[in-house]
Amino acid sequence: MRERDMGTGASVMFKACDACGEIKEDVRRVRVEGETLRRALCPDCRSAEQS
Repeated sequence: MRERDMGTGASVMFKACDACGEIKEDVRRVRVEGETLRRALCPDCRSAEQS
């Protein structure tokens, strides 16, 4: 599901977070210590992983 942001013209992609399972806007694939594959995490789960 792809939508266009009217303000900036940037493409916005909604994905499911691997940690919480919620479908959110700013989900990114990041490296997590102790795992071989990158995980798709939302901003809330990314900040929890870093602390």
